Amino acid sequence: MARFQPYPMHWNYRDIFRAPRFGLGVKKIFTMWVALWVVWLLHTVGSYLVWVLNGEPASMLWAMDRLLPRVAYGDLSTWPARLVFLLFVVLSFWVLYLAFTAHARLVVEQLRGNEFLRVSEAYRFAYTRGHAVFSTFVFLGVVMFLLIALLWIYALLGAVPYLGDLILVLGLPVALFLGLFFVYLALAFVLQFLIGPVVAAVIHSDAFDGVFELLTTLNLQIWRYATYQVISLAMSLLSGTVTLAVFWSLLGLLKAVVVLVPAAAAKISWYATFARALFFGAAFPLEPAPMVPWAAGVLGWVAALIEWGVILVLPSLILSVFWAGQTLLFLVIARKKDDLDYLAVDEEDDLLLLRSGAEPVKGGAKDAGTTPETD
Repeated sequence: MARFQPYPMHWNYRDIFRAPRFGLGVKKIFTMWVALWVVWLLHTVGSYLVWVLNGEPASMLWAMDRLLPRVAYGDLSTWPARLVFLLFVVLSFWVLYLAFTAHARLVVEQLRGNEFLRVSEAYRFAYTRGHAVFSTFVFLGVVMFLLIALLWIYALLGAVPYLGDLILVLGLPVALFLGLFFVYLALAFVLQFLIGPVVAAVIHSDAFDGVFELLTTLNLQIWRYATYQVISLAMSLLSGTVTLAVFWSLLGLLKAVVVLVPAAAAKISWYATFARALFFGAAFPLEPAPMVPWAAGVLGWVAALIEWGVILVLPSLILSVFWAGQTLLFLVIARKKDDLDYLAVDEEDDLLLLRSGAEPVKGGAKDAGTTPETD
């Protein structure tokens, strides 16, 4: 059973407002920050490879966009370029889903009272459980493909002389059902992007568990789920807006202090221009360096990467708050639809017992002095 005292929950919409409380942590933001760095690296390398495989020189892309390339992926002229594009898209999604699962693991362990889980341990857990997330995607994708194949065969049979009209009329109810079922699965496929990593992190799920939680949420709690999503998104945007305002104020204060020293102001101005030129290409022409050329170049690269790292903090923070909301949302929805308190246990065997109903919930909201409430 639970080794720590779980965090007291209301088990209703009020818990979703706590997303900033659990998302604005150094470990959680760092988890997202690392993932965004890797995705940026994959995007940059993949873009240059696609550019070269399309028959264009890499120097042309470097002259235009430097370290933030904007390749027209929709204009892939060769099959190798298309395959490389697909490979790097899949790798990027894989990295993000590992980060989302690791983040959810950090949040749920904090809710269980464990403040000591390291980022490396969360990523290790995500790596071992990441197959469950993608297995659910594969399962849904295969079923959707089969539905499309059946509808395609139905359309082909409708073109058969003499019997085609009869087949179309008699098979229309079945075709309509298959079409509606396809729309239902398409919605489930979209929701899997949000539910899958949290399910894997909370209940050590396999593909079956992922499909079960996904479809029961869609069938039984869709309106509550949609309402909670609005709250989660609002908390994320509010946290990002406040952080941006504070950062902008600090940046203005820094500029006001630096401008008092003209030599430092000139160097910092050149570093900022160099950083923008590295990431946005020729749109930001470089001014003469106020230092020795080689030293200016080295420090300019360092300053550019530091600036890019600072820029990535804001989307990392917004994602961190949003996925904290997703974790809280899933825990509340699971309590509503299945009467399960996943904060009561933290071992895989105990989770299986809890889901089977063989052992009562202990150490959860009831023991923490709170009772489930309705919204």
